[in-house]
Order: sequence, then structure tokens, then C-alpha cells
Amino acid sequence: MKVICTYKHINFYFSKTKSPAGYTCKVQEIKEIDKDEIELIGKHDELSMTNRDVIGVIIDRQPELKKFPRGFAKVFPNIRYMQINRCSITTLTCEDFKDLGHLQGLWMSENSIEQLPNNLFVNVQGIQYLSFYRNKLKYIGEHLLTPLKNLKAANFEGNTCINVSYKDENINELQKLKDEIKAKCVYSTENYSSNSNLLNRVTTMEQEIKRLQNDNREKDARIKQLENDIIKIKMAFNLN
Repeated sequence: MKVICTYKHINFYFSKTKSPAGYTCKVQEIKEIDKDEIELIGKHDELSMTNRDVIGVIIDRQPELKKFPRGFAKVFPNIRYMQINRCSITTLTCEDFKDLGHLQGLWMSENSIEQLPNNLFVNVQGIQYLSFYRNKLKYIGEHLLTPLKNLKAANFEGNTCINVSYKDENINELQKLKDEIKAKCVYSTENYSSNSNLLNRVTTMEQEIKRLQNDNREKDARIKQLENDIIKIKMAFNLN
């Protein structure tokens, strides 16, 4: 994709905390959205600065952006903060973050994300600040936050299954957040006894979807139900 950047020294805020001002690419426009490789358009305002000095990326109000832009780590190898708000991202996987090992802050507010798998943050365990404010979260892996030993604040307010935040390193609020995830957002596993049974169940559901898609009659509701069941089972058991 082609990304038009302006470069500024910007503070990243979370609750009462703010980062030191960091050299940041503020995305003005995105073109050729379907391409993974990123081509930058726009020059650094300061002659002494290079792509290696960029520690933050801000993308806001880009409704055509429907998946996480993976290519930024290759052009900005020292990214510590990513803010992708008010776009149209629907899904996230651990592969989206595999090249972002320096990441400390991730803001994904006001997108359309419905699920967060258990292993989402295995490649970015240094995250300290996290926001999924006002998404559409229905399912969250019970152990999503386990790798984040340095987590200082997280915002899950305004979602379908959860409306809780954790801030200012309050350990009680963090436990409340984890309890809410477990109580309200984790898919029940009581009906399934083994991975083999789970895989067989998923295969059967996928086959039924194909049959229904070839049927001219109205089957949209059943297809949606099956797709949701598959998502929940795969999330609960980390099935790929």
C-alpha cells in the first residue's frame, strides 16, 4: 500500500500517563490498500531524521482499512507505539505482530473487531498500554493478557461482551478485567472432550456451510450461526 505520512514529535496518552514526545508518522492517506508492502510518500521534515528514528504510527479515520497493516515494521524498524483508530479492521492474529517486537503501546479503538485469540500477543510481550475501546468484541481468549507482564493500562470499554478498563497499574482493576473476560467473553468448553472431537466438529460445520451456500433457499441465519460456532471453538482451543 502507498502511505502518505507527515512526521511530528507526538506524545501518546493513556489515562493520566503520557509517553515522552516521539518522532511519529501520522498517516494522512492510504492508497492501494490491498498490497501488504508499504511504500512511503512524504519526506522527513527534519534533515537529521530517518525512518529508523520513527517510533510511532498513527492511522485515524481510514474506513477502507479492513485488516492490520503488517508492513510498517519493515519501513520503521523501531516502532514502539501504534494507534489505529476509527478504521474498519475486523480481525487480528498473532502473525500481525510478529515483526513488532519493540511494541509498547497498541490502540485499536473504534474498529469492528469481534474476537481476540489467546495467542494474540505472544510476539509483543512488552506491551504496556492497550486499547480496544468501542469495538464489537464478543469472544476473548481467557489467557489473552497472560504474556503481558508489564501491562500498565488496558481499555476494553464499550464492547459487546465487556465494558471494563484497567488503568494506573491498579492490580485490583487488572484482576477485575481478567475476571470479566473469563466470565463473559470466553466460549464454554464443557461440551467438548478432545481436540480430535473439536476438529471433527469444525470440519462438519464447514462442510455444512458449503452445502448451504450451494442451496438456493434462504440459509443465511444458519450459516451465520455455524460460522460463529466455529470461531468460538477455534478461539477456545487455539485451533488453526
